[in-house]
Amino acid sequence: LSFSFCSIIVIIMSDGKVEALGLDESPADDRLKLVSAEGDQVVVTRKVAMMSELVKTMVEGDQEETEIPLPNVKTEVLNKVVQYMKYHCDNPPKEIEKPLKSSNMSEVVSQWDADYVEVDQEQLFQLILAANYMDIKSLLDLTC
Repeated sequence: LSFSFCSIIVIIMSDGKVEALGLDESPADDRLKLVSAEGDQVVVTRKVAMMSELVKTMVEGDQEETEIPLPNVKTEVLNKVVQYMKYHCDNPPKEIEKPLKSSNMSEVVSQWDADYVEVDQEQLFQLILAANYMDIKSLLDLTC
C-alpha cells in the first residue's frame, strides 16, 4: 500500500548541509530530487514533481531516475516553484479567465495564488522563466 503526500520537502545544499526537512510519510522510491543550477537538491514526492511536464517526460523516459537536473533554475526560484507545486498538487488551480476582469489579482485568482505572486519584478521574471522551462502551464498562466 502506497500513499502520496504533497507536503514533503527536504532541501539538501550542495555542501551537504540539510536546510529544511519535511515530514517524511512516503516511501523512498516515491521521491525525486530536483537539482538546481547551483547543485542544491529539493526532495519532493513524485506526485508533486509530476506537475512539471519536463520532469514528467524525464521520469517517464527513465523510470529509475531519481535525480532531475534543472540547470536553468536557481535554488531560490526552485524552492518557490516547489512551494507552488506542493500547494496545487491536491488543490488544482482554476483556469484564469482572459482577458483579466481586474488588475487586482485577488479578484482574479485564489487568495493563495494572489499572495504567491506578490514578489518583486525580478523574482516574478525568474518564476516565469522557471515555469516556462519546467513546463508548468498553470504557474506560467499565473505569473504572466
